[in-house]
Amino acid sequence: MKIFSIILIAAALATTSTTAASAATTTATTPSTTAASAATPPAKAAPTMKSRRQLEEQIRELSSRLDSAQNALNRKDSLITQLRAELEQAYTRLEELSAEPGSGSLAPTLAQIDSNLSVWQLSRQIENFDALAYEPEFRGEQPDSVYIARLERMNSPLNLPYNNVVRSYIIKYSERYRSQMQKIIGLCSYYFPIFEQTLDRYGLPLELEAMAIIESNLNPRAKSPAGAVGLWQFTFNAGRAYGLQIDSFVDERMDLRASTDAAARYLRDAYNVFGDWALAICAYNCGFGGVRKAIARSGGKTAYWDIYPFLPKETRYYVPAMVGALYAIRYHNELGIKPVACHLPAATDTVEVRGKLHLRQVQDLVGTELGLLRDLNPQYKHDVIPDDGKTHILLIPAEDALKYIAQGDSIQRHKAEVYMSPSVMKSIANNGTGETIVYKVKQGDNLGLIAKKYGVSVAKLKQWNSLKSDLIRPGQKIYIYK
Repeated sequence: MKIFSIILIAAALATTSTTAASAATTTATTPSTTAASAATPPAKAAPTMKSRRQLEEQIRELSSRLDSAQNALNRKDSLITQLRAELEQAYTRLEELSAEPGSGSLAPTLAQIDSNLSVWQLSRQIENFDALAYEPEFRGEQPDSVYIARLERMNSPLNLPYNNVVRSYIIKYSERYRSQMQKIIGLCSYYFPIFEQTLDRYGLPLELEAMAIIESNLNPRAKSPAGAVGLWQFTFNAGRAYGLQIDSFVDERMDLRASTDAAARYLRDAYNVFGDWALAICAYNCGFGGVRKAIARSGGKTAYWDIYPFLPKETRYYVPAMVGALYAIRYHNELGIKPVACHLPAATDTVEVRGKLHLRQVQDLVGTELGLLRDLNPQYKHDVIPDDGKTHILLIPAEDALKYIAQGDSIQRHKAEVYMSPSVMKSIANNGTGETIVYKVKQGDNLGLIAKKYGVSVAKLKQWNSLKSDLIRPGQKIYIYK
């Protein structure tokens, strides 16, 4: 409707312009108006000429807009043609089913449902055509030739042709999101070496490391509304399917090395199925089935831009966004993006842990700050490495590795009855937080007030702190487990 409105406005303005010109000519030549024309001061003619010039400028502007609208109309016509073809196929199939014996109920099959979904998706695209045709575009600081030349020098295996969508995401990550990219590129110094080692081990393109930026902004604790967790945003089922431990104590979706290995194996499997990295990346986001449906709905096409309109919306922009992130990382110096220093240590070491260990025990005896230990080992959900018969890995700063080794088994014995009492371990196993609170008794405190403040019972406080009576004294430490 917008397009036809533009056409009508242009026609109306053109008619108005022609009428004004005709009227001016008639007035100058008709005898009955000669006297009036002579009596009109010359200065009165200027507004007529000015209005005509304005109309001509408006017509030129509308013509330009009309050309843009025509391009959009061509895209719309293509969608309508495809919709009609889909409908014809659906009607043909319906007639065939109706002719079969016992087809009174015409129970829908999976194939029919998928066909209906395809028709629905196309109709929705046409209904929302303004959003489809006029995707948000950013104006970049550089001409297209600069972006194209830089992409060619990147020699990416994604091999995406340059277009408005790719350009928009290049500008988004390299120019609009400068402050965010400063932090992300700083984090790359810690995470990318691990990503690259893993990807290289599986023979995968190293550029796939940028997927973690799109997935989580390099936040190992990131959690999506759908329940996907970690740097690589594995769902519960996908994480378990790729061998990640997920239980009350440990969630390896947040483990840097374990989750990266699982992501690499998933991408390897996706590439083996689709034989194209762009499609493999899409499959990582929407699943193998999502890409297969997009291929089917495109009429069997397998090129990324051919199935692009049929992908889920969040998947559709995934690959261009990844190209934009790679561009910003590769050319951050030229773009003036200054990375923020990463708080995680450049050099780390791993130690094997068998049996229970609390991160506070490491802090107390080794001296590594608890916050840093948590950032290096976010997979231990409650700061506890469980005794589950497995050998677990603890990541610590390289400079603290020798201190840890020197402590030996004494680390795991240190305050074990406090940090990992039976009640704490049971609370975690029953989906509690496992948090340990150390309360320092003040003048006027009693067990009843403390129990009420923290939502526990007096009996629990006495049990946790080995108290035989209700008597406590100022300065005494009371341990509370949540």
